[in-house]
Amino acid sequence: MAEIRVKVIEPRIPRQVQCPVCGVWQAFKKAKEHWRTVRAPSLTDPLWLRIRVIYSKCLNPSCPRRIFALPIPGIERYQRATSQLVQEAVLGLVQDNTTLDRMARRLSRSWNTTGSKSALDRWKHRVARQYEFPEILEHLGFSGALCLDEFMPRRGSRYEQIAGDAKRIRILYLEPVPEFYGRGVREAFCRKLDGWGIKPYCVVFDLLTTFPKVVSKVWPQAYQQFDHFHVTQWLWHYLRNALIQFRKSLKGKAFQLHREEL
Repeated sequence: MAEIRVKVIEPRIPRQVQCPVCGVWQAFKKAKEHWRTVRAPSLTDPLWLRIRVIYSKCLNPSCPRRIFALPIPGIERYQRATSQLVQEAVLGLVQDNTTLDRMARRLSRSWNTTGSKSALDRWKHRVARQYEFPEILEHLGFSGALCLDEFMPRRGSRYEQIAGDAKRIRILYLEPVPEFYGRGVREAFCRKLDGWGIKPYCVVFDLLTTFPKVVSKVWPQAYQQFDHFHVTQWLWHYLRNALIQFRKSLKGKAFQLHREEL
């Protein structure tokens, strides 16, 4: 078993500090301090960081913040994790398109640390808020094959519209269906995608009759295709009904083995 190492980190106490709320530079005046233990990612052996957190007083009388912690480079303020660990988790969630459960197991296996699903989701959304949505779509690298569908979340009360990349198997955008679901809701959803620069050469959707009309209006040059799941589902539905009717037509002892086989 690898020996657990402990590394002590103490921030450098400056002469001048800046309040993160009011932004006023002022002389450092210590308010309080405490120690915090953080598990750092390590590929070889366990490493714990023993961090000294020092708080400074804000000397600005009009500032609502009375004290604030001195920043420590590489250490997240509100999480028991380093910036390197947060970066690795977010890259795994976005680039590998993996789930929160798989990412948590990967952190435990590769980095000798853990991360809850709520913490991973919070890290992902915090990074995503730094970018505009069209910029995020550009980095996702849309393949040109768009998939449109609707689904109801397990704990939801109404449907949500979802747009995905059919080739990369990646969700591009989703939004809840309005409470008053009118005829133009689906077209407005597609217009929003088109305004963000999504120009598909092929659009895949289910057998809902409104999808072909909307796609023809928004992307008239795109090919339209029904997804194979719903097509196969209906084929098996009609085939099953046909076999049931054919089995019922086989009467008498001569067709007993055929009925049992069907």
